[in-house]
Amino acid sequence: MKRKILICITALFTIVTLSAFVIHDRRCNRCQGTGKIQEYCAYCKGHGEKYCNYCGGRGSRNCGFCSGTGILRCNGCNGRGTIKNNTEYCQKCGGHGEVYCQNCSGSGQINCGRCDRGVVPCYSCNRTGIHEWKCPDCRGTGIIRSR
Repeated sequence: MKRKILICITALFTIVTLSAFVIHDRRCNRCQGTGKIQEYCAYCKGHGEKYCNYCGGRGSRNCGFCSGTGILRCNGCNGRGTIKNNTEYCQKCGGHGEVYCQNCSGSGQINCGRCDRGVVPCYSCNRTGIHEWKCPDCRGTGIIRSR
């Protein structure tokens, strides 16, 4: 009789001890079991494109030849407006000493060349607007294991 009680107590102790080591799986609440977290891209704010840093989103930038003024000093008269010891008006500038910049056609602005009307694609999210990363809670498995 003592032996049967001892076996029953030992078996009960073993069951209680083993139940402490049973692993329970449950679906991860943070990623809803997908293993991935999706959120709007922080770089483009979910648009898939962003403003060009080179031109500030304007699509054009200041001309490098005239510094954005559209006007250059005349090379024919060196900006004086006259030639031949100040006896004749300069034919290139009409006596003004300045000419329109040929690079920007006098506007002072040139096309950016790096963007399309001030917008560039966002390569951080691959133009999708959504950034996807592995869930840190379940390590990308979608399952949380607990005891």
